Amino acid sequence: MVFRRLGELTSRHWLVVLLAWTAVAATVHYLAPAWDDVTQDGDLAYLPATMTSVRGERLLQRAFPDSKGKSQIALIVERPDGPLRAADLEIADSLASRFAPDAAHGLPVVGVWTRHHLLVGRKLVSSPRLAERQGQATLVVVTLSNEFMATDNIRVLEHVNRVLDEFRRQSSFPPGLRLGVSGSAAIGGDMLSSAKESIENTELATIVIIVAFLLVVYRAPLLIVVPLATIGVSLVVATDLIASLTQASWLDFKVFKTTKIFIVVLLFGAGTDFCLFLIARLKEELAAGREYGAAVSRALDRVGAAVTASACTTIVGLAMMYFAEFGKFRNSGPAIALAIAVTLAACITLAPALLRAGGKFVFWPFAAPGAAPPSTARRAPSAPSNHIAFGRFWEWASHLIVARPGLVMVVTILLLAPLAYTGLSVDVTYDLLGELRADRPSVQGTAMLRRHFAPGDVGPLTIVARLDGAQFDAAVGEQNIAALTKHLNEIEGISSVRSFTEPLGERPFVNPFRVRKTIARRHALARTVYVSQAEGLSGDITRFDLVLAHDPFSPQSIEVLDRIDRSLTQASHDRNNPWHRAEFDFVGTTAGTRDLRAVTERDRLRIQLLVTLAVLGVLLVVVRRPLVCAYLIASVLFSYFVTIGAAEWIFAWAYGGTYHGLDWKVPIFLFVILVAVGEDYNIYLVTRVFEEQPAHGLIEGLRRAIVYTGGIITSCGIIMASTFLSMMTGTLRGMLELGFALAAGVALDTFVVRPVLVPAFLAIVYRRRQTVVQTVVETKAGDEEWQVTAPHAASARRLGGAHEHVSTR
Repeated sequence: MVFRRLGELTSRHWLVVLLAWTAVAATVHYLAPAWDDVTQDGDLAYLPATMTSVRGERLLQRAFPDSKGKSQIALIVERPDGPLRAADLEIADSLASRFAPDAAHGLPVVGVWTRHHLLVGRKLVSSPRLAERQGQATLVVVTLSNEFMATDNIRVLEHVNRVLDEFRRQSSFPPGLRLGVSGSAAIGGDMLSSAKESIENTELATIVIIVAFLLVVYRAPLLIVVPLATIGVSLVVATDLIASLTQASWLDFKVFKTTKIFIVVLLFGAGTDFCLFLIARLKEELAAGREYGAAVSRALDRVGAAVTASACTTIVGLAMMYFAEFGKFRNSGPAIALAIAVTLAACITLAPALLRAGGKFVFWPFAAPGAAPPSTARRAPSAPSNHIAFGRFWEWASHLIVARPGLVMVVTILLLAPLAYTGLSVDVTYDLLGELRADRPSVQGTAMLRRHFAPGDVGPLTIVARLDGAQFDAAVGEQNIAALTKHLNEIEGISSVRSFTEPLGERPFVNPFRVRKTIARRHALARTVYVSQAEGLSGDITRFDLVLAHDPFSPQSIEVLDRIDRSLTQASHDRNNPWHRAEFDFVGTTAGTRDLRAVTERDRLRIQLLVTLAVLGVLLVVVRRPLVCAYLIASVLFSYFVTIGAAEWIFAWAYGGTYHGLDWKVPIFLFVILVAVGEDYNIYLVTRVFEEQPAHGLIEGLRRAIVYTGGIITSCGIIMASTFLSMMTGTLRGMLELGFALAAGVALDTFVVRPVLVPAFLAIVYRRRQTVVQTVVETKAGDEEWQVTAPHAASARRLGGAHEHVSTR
């Protein structure tokens, strides 16, 4: 009733609808801030406040207010063929001067460390452990106030690369000398640049794919304009609304650069699907002989509920991400859901209005569909065509599925079972460096750095230790720091430990009478750097800077941190230990990555449960048959496990020895989108089944629904899968993996789950229902009253439909 009335109003007042959408789009766009001005990025900045890396960062800022560095740019000066020369070292010194805080105008530089630094200078010249390369490289470490994934690091890295190119072009630049850039901020900057490129590539590829597919399907230029205009207006209104919400301080809503990738892909994919459903039904109504305006109204009436229900599964599923702990998930899910809601509103109002405004001319250069003359009528009412594609194939498939549903379902499940089993447990990686292409400056610079230095040299792990009344700046406190420093040095995976008693990072008690070491320990800088002098915390907080033997982003570094954490926790609980009741927090890239892993793993389980329950709730409201709803959920869950299992197999083969698991974002986004989008097509099929059954019976109604929806759902699935493939045009490994997995998952839903597994299950259920009804008919055959009320087979079929309607609730 709602969509009948909406269809009538939209068809009758189409000009008002067009003017209303134009006014809304113009007003929102005028009031909203620019998207790029409000988008943010970064991962570690959106961890919960309870995580150790967040607590440690806040405590570090309070205890050591002069220590503002949150990430680093490491400039590598390397001579591959021998020791550095005097001219080479002059280049390093010139670079340090160029990036000094007072010279790096506009850059968030808080300090520069060179080989001249009292405490760490020796560590910035080729690692002594690599004797054959000793003296072949030196580092200039630029510390930044930005978090390593701050959006501003794109600009910082671009500036650094320009400066390095400027030095290389100098006529006095020493021949054979190489310059490189690495460090957490450089890696973060390259990550964000790659994300920006991915957004641009995805937008262009998505539009090209949609236009090309619509041209192939419709071959009518004006008919292509309808979905493109609808989606274009939706995209403008949705992104402007989302940008406006970021300005509401009470809402604490944020939007991220990478979120736009999902908005663009899903809006184009879902919006095109919704419009295809509407246009396909319009063609059916015109073929039935209805007047054009009435056909537009009737088409919306017949598909409006199904399209709305399908969109609601996606909207509700994505909205469940609001309950995540991780800030990027918590904000991104609702933002994408809002964009889908705007698209739905446009597809059920703006798209019909555009179709009504264009009239039958939208089908130019072809004639608009109309009632077929008797000589060209359809073969039989039992074999409807879908006017899109694949008609004969779905005729054949529908007969096969209803004839052998059990065999079809069992064979299909057995073929896919190995992939589903693999998908039950897949490896994931948080190695951000592994996401970048080999030609990125930070990747090349990191390879250069690893040839001469310990991987953790430019991304140390900081331990912030707090113990009230510890007097770390007194003799007893120094003894406790020295003992813990020695203990930490003994943990496997730690290259060196810098502390108040070992500011140079050398092994404790090795040559304790060396002059340089003694001077460093007694220097005021060591006390300022390693023991808090802040009011209220003086002497109660100390820090330890640990250089790990592995890359700060790697799983091995996280394992080392876990060992450190267990050891310190044991010490804090040991009553006989001088560190009893001490509080230890961890700061740095490795600590943040470990916290990110812990939070996202919890979020993944929570969101998967909530999405499943939410989508099931929508299905129960729409379908109102618990048994069917439970199977529809099971089918998309099966599809998810098959898909992610296939992704695991394919990328493990493609990457070979460099494969450490799928990117950590793949499982959660794949689950949410695949479960929601997969149910879109299930709802469209099932609602058509229920529409056909009252007139044609259980099995025949199912078969006709398969034929009617087969082509249009296949077309929609191909479009959606293709838009997801556009994500593979980006440069981030994680986006490539997610784009492939989403495309494969939608293809699996389109060609296996929706046309095979779901109809086969329904056929099995309906055969059992018919058996029950037939038994009733045979039992009642001798009853005189029954013979009056059900004298022929058509009545039995109608009774079967009614019986199913009651018994499956």
